[in-house]
Amino acid sequence: MNADRQYMATVIKAAQAGLVFGCAVTNGGSLAINGKQAYGLVVNRDPVNSGDALTVGYFGELAFANTQLDVTSARALLTINASGRVIIADSGMYVVGRSLGHAGAQNANVNSAAVGVGLFNFVTPPYQPSSLGGAGATYYG
Repeated sequence: MNADRQYMATVIKAAQAGLVFGCAVTNGGSLAINGKQAYGLVVNRDPVNSGDALTVGYFGELAFANTQLDVTSARALLTINASGRVIIADSGMYVVGRSLGHAGAQNANVNSAAVGVGLFNFVTPPYQPSSLGGAGATYYG
C-alpha cells in the first residue's frame, strides 16, 4: 500500500483540545458524534489544543485509528460513532467510507490496536437504509 495517500484536506481551527489523529470532527472543529455531522478525519499526528490549526481530510484515501474492541473488516462500509471513531456502518447510519484494511496489509482486518486505511467521502455521506448492516450492507450513493 502506498505510504503517500492521496486525499483532499482543509485546515480549520480546533474548537476543543485533545483532538487526535484519525478521529472525526465537525466543520466547527469539534468532535463529531455520527457520520451525518462528520466533516472529515483529523490528519495531524500530534494532539491539538483549542484554537490550533487542524488539518482535516475529507475525501480520498485516509488513515484512521481503530480503538474499538471489535474488528473492522476489510471492504466494510464505515461510519462514525459517538466517540468520533470509525466503526462498521449498520442500518440507519450515514456511510462515510469503505475500509481498505490494515495500514500495513491491504485487505487485512483492522484490530483494536491498529491503524486502518479507507476510502472516504465526507462531502455527501449517504444514508444506509438497508437492513443488512456491516460488511454486507448495500451502498447507496
